Amino acid sequence: GSPALTYWQPLAYFRRYDMALTLLYVRIVTGRTHQIRLHCSEQGFPLVGDRKYCGKGRLASSAADDKTWSTRIFLHAARLSFYDLPSDRFVADGDVRSLGPPLSVSCPLSGDLRRVLVHKLTPVCLPKDDQLVVGETAVSVQTCMRDLGLAKLYDALASERRGL
Repeated sequence: GSPALTYWQPLAYFRRYDMALTLLYVRIVTGRTHQIRLHCSEQGFPLVGDRKYCGKGRLASSAADDKTWSTRIFLHAARLSFYDLPSDRFVADGDVRSLGPPLSVSCPLSGDLRRVLVHKLTPVCLPKDDQLVVGETAVSVQTCMRDLGLAKLYDALASERRGL
């Protein structure tokens, strides 16, 4: 297939019985079909509930079990950014310099996925550093968690980190 570029950094770590899980901040550069699902699976970390890209053996049985506690693939677009191109405007070779800033739309984590994090998983910890560098973008774990509607979870994990 075509080349695809994905950046990711951990936001928080969780456990479910003997399974370690990581909530990721992901930034895709190229936007290919199923890019996040495929890249995570290729690294040996398929998405919760993703039976298509779960691999074989233990990962496949784990994906089947995921359905008992997460009703869908655990994937959420927290922010989409794009250039709004007027219909009478043509941009040659992807040159977007004259278009101005991109439009951005944000969306907190949906209720079903938030319930999974809060009620079905055991939070373990936050990353050691609150500042993430994802590609060319710097973002704080705290800001990401709050934008997702997970402020209480972040505060609880952050207070444990300070107590160490």
